[in-house]
Amino acid sequence: MRIWLALVLLTALSGCVTTPVFKPALTQVKGEVRLAGKLPFPARVEVTVLSVIDGRPLAVAATEYDVTMLPLVFELRLTPLQMAEGDLYLRTRLRFIGSSAVQASHQQKVFKAFNPDGYVINLQPRTCYPLCQ
Repeated sequence: MRIWLALVLLTALSGCVTTPVFKPALTQVKGEVRLAGKLPFPARVEVTVLSVIDGRPLAVAATEYDVTMLPLVFELRLTPLQMAEGDLYLRTRLRFIGSSAVQASHQQKVFKAFNPDGYVINLQPRTCYPLCQ
């Protein structure tokens, strides 16, 4: 009985040892997408973060929003691995729902010391807007 009590007491005193899981700090890329004038049709806005490595752009994060009006507030989170190499660019495209043609777009360089206030993206309509096919 004493041996059993000693084992229970020893187990209770030693406890369990766990190592915390390291979660990398995430960096937020946030901003606002704008377009001069109204949207004539419901649209899909695609926001992509690109990393240029060896002269080739590679998508490291992306999100899409279905909208009926702008401005749109967006937010993407990047891990340190996604930010590790190359210059980062933020590419934004607007397409009308049901169409694959890009109606308006914008691309700009993102600095790794991110702007805490967010980026303001002014979409540039193509010359054929809003009838691009």
